[in-house]
This record gives sequence, C-alpha cells and structure tokens, in this order.
Amino acid sequence: MEIRKRSKKRTPTHICEFCNTKSARKVKLNHTFGSGARMVVVSNVETMVCDNCGQRYVEGKALKILDKILASPETYATVKMVPVADFSLV
Repeated sequence: MEIRKRSKKRTPTHICEFCNTKSARKVKLNHTFGSGARMVVVSNVETMVCDNCGQRYVEGKALKILDKILASPETYATVKMVPVADFSLV
C-alpha cells in the first residue's frame, strides 16, 4: 500500500465560522457517513479546516452536493472493497 505525503500547508485565507479568525483554509478531504453495510465514503470534498480551533466543516455549494450524494448514494457511488483494521485487536 502506498502512502502519499501530504502537501505543504497552505496559508489560511478564510475566516473560520467557529472561532472568527482568519485561520481557515480550503482543502479536499474524504468524509465517511454511516456504518457497516450502509457506510458511504465521499472523496475529494471541499472542506474548510481551521488551523486555530481545529474545526472542519463543509459549506455552500459543496454542502449542497454532499446532501445530494447522501440522499441517493446508490446513484453516485461505486462499491469498492477496502481493508479494515480493528484497533481493539492490536
């Protein structure tokens, strides 16, 4: 399994909705919803990440698209097999 190095942090350019400081930046992250057979992973979601308070949130157009995907995941998702490690067994 290949592990990609994360790119350098970008300079925050947005005001965080939670702590109201100019310390948020837009990044693309994977988000997981549900569990078991009903779990859906949505990749490359534009997400605001605050370097000050640590909050991560989705806003605007990205939130509307995410709502659309979650309302009908069978339309937008493909089924993939992924290895799952159980933390409690280590």
